Amino acid sequence: MNDHREVPAIRFTGCSKAFGETVVLDDFSWDVPVGRRVAILGPSGSGKTTLLRLVMTIEQLDEGAIDVFGRPIAVGRDAPAAERLSERQIREVRRDVGMVFQQFNLFPHMTALENVIEAPVRVLGKNKNEAAEHGRQILAQVGLQGKEDAHPRKLSGGQQQRVAIARALAMEPRIMLFDEVTSALDPELVGEVLEVIRDLAEHSSMTMLLVTHEIGFARDVSDEVLFMEHGRVVESGPPEDVLGNPAEERTRSFLRAVGPH
Repeated sequence: MNDHREVPAIRFTGCSKAFGETVVLDDFSWDVPVGRRVAILGPSGSGKTTLLRLVMTIEQLDEGAIDVFGRPIAVGRDAPAAERLSERQIREVRRDVGMVFQQFNLFPHMTALENVIEAPVRVLGKNKNEAAEHGRQILAQVGLQGKEDAHPRKLSGGQQQRVAIARALAMEPRIMLFDEVTSALDPELVGEVLEVIRDLAEHSSMTMLLVTHEIGFARDVSDEVLFMEHGRVVESGPPEDVLGNPAEERTRSFLRAVGPH
C-alpha cells in the first residue's frame, strides 16, 4: 500500500503514450513511494521500458503527467501552454534520477574512472580530484577496484555494465531506473551484475524501478512487483503474492512461459 504521509518518489497520472498506431501506455496512473523497490514484469511491448524512458524524459508523454518528489518532470503534449515545462525545470528534476540501460553506452576512448567522473565534473561542476576519489570508491563498491584505468574494450560485458551502474551512481540520484540490465550479457556474467544491484537494494535508501525478466531476482530484490500488458497494470503487489500466488490467469501464463523461478 502506498504511504500517503509523504510525497511519492514518482507519481504517474493518466499517462498515455503511443508510437504510431501502437499504444504502449494506456491511461497509466501509479504512485511509487520513497524508498520502494519495484520490479516491472511483462511481455515485450507491454510498456515497461517506455515507462522508464518517460521518467528520464527520453520519450515525451502524449497525455498525463509525471512528478518526481512532488515536482513535475513531464507533461503530455496536450497540456496547456501554462503547464509546459522549461528545459531548465526538467533538468533540475532529472538530477534526482539515474538510469542504467540494456546497452552500456560507455565512452570507448575513456577509462572506467573517466567514464564515471565525466558527468559529475561537467554537469554538476564537481572538482575533478574530488570526483575521481568518489569515482574510485564507487568502482570499488561495484567490485571493480583495480580496473579504474581500464578502457571498455579491456572489460567483460559484466564489468562494462558495472561501470555503467557506477556512472549512474556517481550523480548521486535518489531514484535509480534499471532497464533489463542483464539482457545484453552472456549468461555466465548475469549473476555478477545482479549481485551489485542486490547489494545496492540492501544497503541504500534509493527508490528503484527494475524492468527485468529475471524472476528469481525480482522476487529477491523488490518490495512490489508490477505485471504489465498492453500499457496497463494487470496485477501488482508483494513479490510473494504476484510471483508466488498470482490472482490473474494472464500473470500465471506469463510466469509459466518464462520458465522456472
